[in-house]
Amino acid sequence: MKRTGYVVLVTILLSAFGAGTVQAQMINYERRNKNLGKATAPAPAAKPYTPPAAMSPMVNNSTERRYDANRDGRLQTSEMKRFLADVLLQVQRSGRYVIDSDLLKKYDANGDGIIGRYELNSLREDSR
Repeated sequence: MKRTGYVVLVTILLSAFGAGTVQAQMINYERRNKNLGKATAPAPAAKPYTPPAAMSPMVNNSTERRYDANRDGRLQTSEMKRFLADVLLQVQRSGRYVIDSDLLKKYDANGDGIIGRYELNSLREDSR
């Protein structure tokens, strides 16, 4: 009698488990048909990152305009780094660079209008 009780109990448990499993795998046609008629719009394309205006200085002269690759009137980070790297190279070659841009005034430590070799540390850091 005990054995028959266990068999019945196991059969009931397996049936309940099997029914739950089958129901979990079934398609909910009501939900599917509701969403079937809706057209989904494609996701909008990600916009490229544009830094704030404070980070992108305006182009003010012909020297800066040479480095403005996209011609938007501002020097983005990559354009500014290229500009500073060329100034750095010029200072390393000739020993100095006469400041012709407002952007370079912050690198002129002594205010003489020339960036010399002793003023290269901050310029070297910003051009990387």
